[in-house]
Amino acid sequence: MLTLVFLLMILMAVTGWYFAKDFFAPYVIAPCIWIIIIILYKLLPSDIYPIANQFPSALAVWSMGFFLSSCMTEYITPAASYKSANLQPNKILLRAYILISITVVPMICIYIFWLAFTTEPETMFRYMRIMSTKTDDAIQPPDFGPLIYCCSVAYVSLFFVFIYFKNKWLIASVILANIMYAFVNMAKINFLCIIFSSLYLGYSRGIVKKKHLILGLLFFVTLSFILQSVRAVGEELSLVEMFSLYLTSSIVAFDYFVEPASALSFGENSLRFIYAVGYSLGISEAPIQTILDFVGIPFPTNTYTLMYPFYKDFGILGIALFSIIYGCIYGYLYKKTRTGSKLGLIIYAIFLTFLLLEFFAELIFTNLSQTLQYVILTALPFIFSNENNKCVK
Repeated sequence: MLTLVFLLMILMAVTGWYFAKDFFAPYVIAPCIWIIIIILYKLLPSDIYPIANQFPSALAVWSMGFFLSSCMTEYITPAASYKSANLQPNKILLRAYILISITVVPMICIYIFWLAFTTEPETMFRYMRIMSTKTDDAIQPPDFGPLIYCCSVAYVSLFFVFIYFKNKWLIASVILANIMYAFVNMAKINFLCIIFSSLYLGYSRGIVKKKHLILGLLFFVTLSFILQSVRAVGEELSLVEMFSLYLTSSIVAFDYFVEPASALSFGENSLRFIYAVGYSLGISEAPIQTILDFVGIPFPTNTYTLMYPFYKDFGILGIALFSIIYGCIYGYLYKKTRTGSKLGLIIYAIFLTFLLLEFFAELIFTNLSQTLQYVILTALPFIFSNENNKCVK
């Protein structure tokens, strides 16, 4: 069954390439990612369990729904208008974003680093990671209140400075602020978001070549190995073991341990944001944790691919429904990006990393609060646009 699904992925990737001639079209990159993951699953030496249950059929439904809906949505979505393609962001807002990024965010990062160093100096990197994931009640991150939203401002600012600013020191300062935040979180995903999204933005504007994308991903692999080594005290992994753990374990965990339509509350995984809002208003139960339980495959893992929340909540129908929703989102953004919308380009660059990690976890609906922050912070400078401002110096 997995072989048939693999052939289906190849067919979709080839068909998508025939129409788009662009690897970063959603209906091209999505099946290509699954092709790579399945190949690695077959080739990497490992004692990992064999896939023999629900993953192939679930992936077939997800991929077909995403492929068809993204193609159709791109086809029916109107091109970006001349006005929207040439809309310039509000320069006052952009400068406020940058000021926040290069002042508030470094102070937050320095405080977290100082706290970890003074509390647990010998294993400070592990301590920072636990603070970030909140997996230990005895180790909690500082409460920065509304200031924590400044970290989202810094990430969005990264894309604006690449497009609208020419001052190299300013660009370097925003990049450094984002790297500092990724470092104190000890999060590989944060680094991937910075590296891949930035490279794609440069590639879409003709600044970055394909070889730079490859070099960037190789750099990320090296960086991931280093991060894993310094934060996982007493858990040494070889490079092959790390590849197996982070690239192929999720599909096996989904295959063996995710029960369809087994959520205790309606849509508690897919609609977590609604539960979080309701809980803050005192009208619903607390939302579930985003850090999932570990299972053995046989080595421990706690990621289950992006299909997990939809399958867990609604079974195969949930996968079909949300694959169409996903496809519509990506098809729409891709059409706007391809026809010149800078707003669409920035949001698509952010969302593209989520798609790159489809084999790993779901990052749009599970963390919808964060997703909405990125979208709103990106849209605001364009909503309050300066019509006559051609370029921010």
